[in-house]
Amino acid sequence: MKYQKIFWLEDTPDILGDVLRICAEHGVDKDSLFSRITFAPDYESGAEIVKAQEFDLYLLDADFPETTDEGWKKRYWEFMQNISLKTEHGDFLQYFEDKNESRYGPGYIGPSNNNFSRFFDQFLRDQNKTAVYSISSIAPTVAFHYGLPFYSKALDKEDIEKVVARNIGDERFLSRFIPAHIVPKIQDLEQWEYGSRFEFVERYLL
Repeated sequence: MKYQKIFWLEDTPDILGDVLRICAEHGVDKDSLFSRITFAPDYESGAEIVKAQEFDLYLLDADFPETTDEGWKKRYWEFMQNISLKTEHGDFLQYFEDKNESRYGPGYIGPSNNNFSRFFDQFLRDQNKTAVYSISSIAPTVAFHYGLPFYSKALDKEDIEKVVARNIGDERFLSRFIPAHIVPKIQDLEQWEYGSRFEFVERYLL
């Protein structure tokens, strides 16, 4: 296994069911995978972790909250304990609803959109390896400008190419989502690392 100590900032843990199923096809089980990973559910928790420890690999979701309250964190870690090969996307939302609570209620605090770029700027620019793994349709273009590897939870390579090709020519998009000081580190898609969830697992988690 290439990466033995992994940091993963992810506020939607049900996506890990899909990851576990792909890993299982390669003979890697949950205990083996999770033993190498330190998870964080929000910006504040993630900051505390990466300031205290160094990792071989940093994985970032694109959208995650500034912070979460203790009740929300309790639900997150309860759910994490029970993730299995049967876990599907949407189960985390349902977990809250079954308890008459809201996944995006008062415990989910602060703006979440595109937080990965700010987190990377603040904490990870000097680290060896960072990759983005997200369902966001905004994040691929932002990751491209930062020169960060991007892997999609839903799209294949061809669809990622289409999203980026469309957005890099859209001045309105760029002015809204790309900080003014960021100059693209790469000039075309052939220089960029990107792919589907299958390629993500094969490259980083096996």
